[in-house]
Amino acid sequence: MKVFQKDKKTILFTEGNVEVASLIYDSRWSEKAGISLADGNQYRIETLGFWKSGFEVRKGTKSIVSLRTTWTGNVVLETLETGNKATYTFRKKSVWKDHYELADKDKFVLGSIVSRFRWRSFSTDYELTFSPRLKAHGQHLLLTVLMVFMLRTMMSRNNFVMIPA
Repeated sequence: MKVFQKDKKTILFTEGNVEVASLIYDSRWSEKAGISLADGNQYRIETLGFWKSGFEVRKGTKSIVSLRTTWTGNVVLETLETGNKATYTFRKKSVWKDHYELADKDKFVLGSIVSRFRWRSFSTDYELTFSPRLKAHGQHLLLTVLMVFMLRTMMSRNNFVMIPA
């Protein structure tokens, strides 16, 4: 899967030459965004609370995923759908590189993401790797888009204070 920044507000996810998802921010500096998947599902990411340390992913008016930042800088992702409840942790792996991992409650790494800044076009590309366990997950595409969203959010919030795993 390739992930690249189309413009300042849009990130595209492609497999081969087919667009499978997009992450579109409301504005250049906003943390609110919309997610469109190839199967037609639409989601909204909204900030929660005064300090904006949490996020909620909604499908229509129903909240399906909760994201909250811990004091160590990790993000805990909880799926709220009945029958499909799970908890994941998104954390920084390296102090010196922008390398992050998504792990389940057993600390098994489901996926990792590395950002690469391109000076020539002044944009960012993302290198993603997945475990077969994540690919078998029913919502793997949504989790992939949320990994990129969490990475961009962490990087914009002074990620140097984050404690690596």
